[in-house]
Order: sequence, then C-alpha cells, then structure tokens
Amino acid sequence: MTQTIATDTNAKSFVFGIDSKGQYQTSEISIGGSSSVSSTISNLSFTLVGIAHTYSRFI
Repeated sequence: MTQTIATDTNAKSFVFGIDSKGQYQTSEISIGGSSSVSSTISNLSFTLVGIAHTYSRFI
C-alpha cells in the first residue's frame, strides 16, 4: 500500500484482524477517490482489530 504513496492520487485502505487460529489476516486493499475511501468491515473471515488508510498527497 505504501510503495506508491509519494505519487498516489487516490486514497487506499485495508482492514486487519485475527483469525480463529490466532493469525493476523488482512482484507484486500480498497482504492477510493482523491479524498476518501471505503473499507469493507462485514463478512470477514477474521475478527476485526483495526483499519489502515492513506490519503492522496495531492489533496
């Protein structure tokens, strides 16, 4: 998610959590617009712990 952060024109996000075996899992990276992004937090195969996101540096 951070590989192109210096030149991104869109916000990005993902959610992360712990599965039934105690392992950390993440969702796929969601790509939004220049100033917002949605994160899917339902129907996950793990217990949600947090959300990470970036914003476009060109806001």
